[in-house]
Amino acid sequence: MAEKLTELSCVEFAELLAAKESVPGGGGAAALVGALGVALCSMVGNFTTGKKTYAAVEDDIQRMLIEAEAV
Repeated sequence: MAEKLTELSCVEFAELLAAKESVPGGGGAAALVGALGVALCSMVGNFTTGKKTYAAVEDDIQRMLIEAEAV
């Protein structure tokens, strides 16, 4: 495989995952799903930031956004 997995489109990644190849495997698929989950959590945090209703937890949201960015 000449190209990096991180440079593949979602379709290309799924096609490789379905092929009779050892890479990507379950670990690669799990990593992609985990990254997408973190991205969705970040989206929710970004929509929540600055809202008066959630002012009491603003510091927690900001901390979680920083941690999610690191992931």
